[in-house]
Amino acid sequence: MPEYPTLRIDAISLRNRFAAIRQQAKHQSVKSRYGELARIAYFLRDPKAPYYLQKAAEQETTNVLHASSVNHYRMAGDRVTMQTIYQQLLQQAATAEHTQHDRYQREMFEALFWLGKDRECSNAYQQQDAVQNIPLAELISQLAEARLTGNSQQALAIAQGLASTIRAERLEPWSDLAFNHWDLYEIACQLLDPPLAIDGPIITSSDDPDLRLLALLNEQQIIALEWSIYNNQDQTDEGFCSYILADGSRRRFAQGIDNPELERLVWDLFNDNWPAVMPPQHLSVYGIYRLEVAEAAVYHVGDLWSYYDYVEIQTWGELDFEATPHPDNPDVYAYYYFPYQHRPKVLLEEWAQTQRDEYRFL
Repeated sequence: MPEYPTLRIDAISLRNRFAAIRQQAKHQSVKSRYGELARIAYFLRDPKAPYYLQKAAEQETTNVLHASSVNHYRMAGDRVTMQTIYQQLLQQAATAEHTQHDRYQREMFEALFWLGKDRECSNAYQQQDAVQNIPLAELISQLAEARLTGNSQQALAIAQGLASTIRAERLEPWSDLAFNHWDLYEIACQLLDPPLAIDGPIITSSDDPDLRLLALLNEQQIIALEWSIYNNQDQTDEGFCSYILADGSRRRFAQGIDNPELERLVWDLFNDNWPAVMPPQHLSVYGIYRLEVAEAAVYHVGDLWSYYDYVEIQTWGELDFEATPHPDNPDVYAYYYFPYQHRPKVLLEEWAQTQRDEYRFL
């Protein structure tokens, strides 16, 4: 039997993000950020969440109805408006031009899922090609079936898979997407027996996140963290994020670790803009970075390329060294500099200071 997923939403990270958006709103309209604010308020279980969710939904339905607004009203607990939008979608679909049928099939599939009309949702996936082309459609159909039948084991498998994807892609709960993985993850966790709450304070409030991170890494006998930053020409991230244990083994970040606080601190470390942080600031974005716990320092230890970029560079003879597939992701080719102790580095204490400065006035 699979273990319960350990991925959690952290209230402190949510509050920091909310404050940052409000701070930015002093210089630009907050209306364009209602989607993010709504999702943050929802996961904080803030009493003002329905207000932000309603505003976000109203923005989405200004010109064309979208089923994502049904999800916002679901999160706001407004079942009546959910049904109203669903009926409006049905009416529009019935009179839409033939060229719009695929779009409405996709919108209806999404609306059916958020409404909990699971049998109809599953049938739509089985019968409509346009629906099957939706990213996550198969998983959503499986989640609908688990909810319909009360299959907690199926829900658990889905929750584990979603947790792995969220970690691997480092998706945030405030991302205003048509299908945010965190929404699906929460629903899957609610179907477990017993249900699992995914929100709560997991990070200890501290003025020294660097010291807290080092302490937690030492507790877990993790001697290093290693991650890559690579953006290919399709604008999608490739690379790896790994824990390096004292016995020399590696554990991928996507596998999770049984300490949500440590995971969130590592998450924030990985997500920083290291090409800009690391001196000199003109470092290539094709970077491999490593936190040495014993030294409390982050080094730029190597470079990496996608397989196709590496082959192209080799063809043109632009490299005088040979890179090799990385053990954590064979799709990228890596070259390490030795000894990397002479490479550019940032003390973890300095990184923590930038974090404190960033949130000081929020």
